Amino acid sequence: MEIKLFNPIVFFLSTMLFMTTVSFSQDKVVALHTAGAEFNEAFEAIKQDLEGELILVSKEINPKQKWSNLREDILKEEPVALVIMDNHALNLYKEHVSNALKNNVKPYPAVALMALQLPNITQGMDIMGVSYEIPAVTSVVNLRAVSKKPIKKVGVLYRNSWESFFKQNQGFCKTEQVDLIGVSIDDKSRNISRDINNGLRELINRKKVDALWVVNDNALLNNNTIAKNWIPATKRAKIPVIVGVETLVQTKFELGSFAVLPDHSGLGSQVANLLFELMDNDWSIDETQIDQPLSVVKIINTTLAKKKSFLNESGLSNMDKEIR
Repeated sequence: MEIKLFNPIVFFLSTMLFMTTVSFSQDKVVALHTAGAEFNEAFEAIKQDLEGELILVSKEINPKQKWSNLREDILKEEPVALVIMDNHALNLYKEHVSNALKNNVKPYPAVALMALQLPNITQGMDIMGVSYEIPAVTSVVNLRAVSKKPIKKVGVLYRNSWESFFKQNQGFCKTEQVDLIGVSIDDKSRNISRDINNGLRELINRKKVDALWVVNDNALLNNNTIAKNWIPATKRAKIPVIVGVETLVQTKFELGSFAVLPDHSGLGSQVANLLFELMDNDWSIDETQIDQPLSVVKIINTTLAKKKSFLNESGLSNMDKEIR
C-alpha cells in the first residue's frame, strides 16, 4: 500500500491561494444618483476611498423613475448597502423600505448625501448620512474672517415647515455669540412674492441685521423671486448676503457677496467613512445618524464686498475662491 506523506510546502501554497481568492471577494455598494458634475465628484471621492475594501457600483436614475423599475437591476448586483445621492433617490429608497417591510424582508441599509433637509425627512428611519446644507454658524464664522464690520445679528427667511431647521441653526449660532433672527413664511402663502418683500424689509430695516443668510429653498429662491424680490431688496442694503449656490455670488446678479458651499469631494470622503462604520457593524444601523458636513468651499465676491464696504482684505487668504 502506497502511503502519501504530508507536504507542508504544498499545504502552505494551497492555503495562501485560498486566502488570496477570499480576500478579493469584495462586497458591493450601489449608488443611486442623477447625472451632473457635482454627483460625479462626490461619487469618485467615495469610490476612491473605498478602493480595495468595497466595490462601488453606479446606478444613474431619472426624475420619473420608480423603485419597481430599479429593483431587478439592483438585485443582480447583490449589494450589502445603498448610497442615496439626492432627494429623488431618497424617495425611491423610502419606497423600497415600505415594500420590504410589507413583505417581511429586511431593507438595504443606506447612507445618504446631497439631499435637502436630510435630518428632518429621515426621522425614524434606519439610515446614515451627511447633511447637504451648510450650518449658518459655519457661514458666519467664515464671513467674519473677511469682514471689517462686526457680524452679530444675521437674518434669514424660511418657510414654517423649516422651523426645526431654523431652531437647530439658531442654537448652533449661539455658540459663536451670533443671534440668528428669522422671519417665517407660511407654506400655503397665496402671495409668496409679497411675503418675501415684507420679510426682507423686516430683517433689513426694522431688525437691522448685520448680514442675511439665504437658504436653498426652491419655494423662496427661484428665478422669479430672485429677479423680482431678492436682488432689488438686497441691492439697496449695505450688508453682506450669504448664499449657498455659486451662481448667486456672480457679480452680474448683485445678490450674494459671500458663499459657503458643500465640498463634494469632502462629502464623498465622509460617506465612505460612514460605509466603513456600517461594515464594521455587520451592515446594520442601530439608529438614524446624520452628520454635519466637515469640508466647505468659501467664495468671496470682492467687487460686491467693496461696494457694500465690508471687505477686510487681510482675510482673503482664508478663502478658496475670489470673484471680482
